[in-house]
Amino acid sequence: MRDESYIIYQLIAGASLIFSATLVLVHLASFAASRIRRWDTATISWYSMGKVAAGAGLLVRAIASQSGWGHPLLFAIISYCGYAMSAACLGVAVVLLMRSLPAPVPAR
Repeated sequence: MRDESYIIYQLIAGASLIFSATLVLVHLASFAASRIRRWDTATISWYSMGKVAAGAGLLVRAIASQSGWGHPLLFAIISYCGYAMSAACLGVAVVLLMRSLPAPVPAR
């Protein structure tokens, strides 16, 4: 949850290059680890890719704002799209997690 709130803060206040790059790299590593056969779960893969999408959008915004490229609104929209993709991936991860839980045993 702390990760999500800081991503939202970055969307509002402006992207930090260090935070964005760390977010992308950590979750790419998590995605790579989730592809190992014994840790291979769709939930971890979707969650990690969602964070990579959010981090990539923020990273583009951070690099562009520090370099003075283009209009800031364009890069703000790109980072918001990255977060929207992140929210969609998180939704898929939650659905997959709920489906993987064992069914409750009815009481007699």
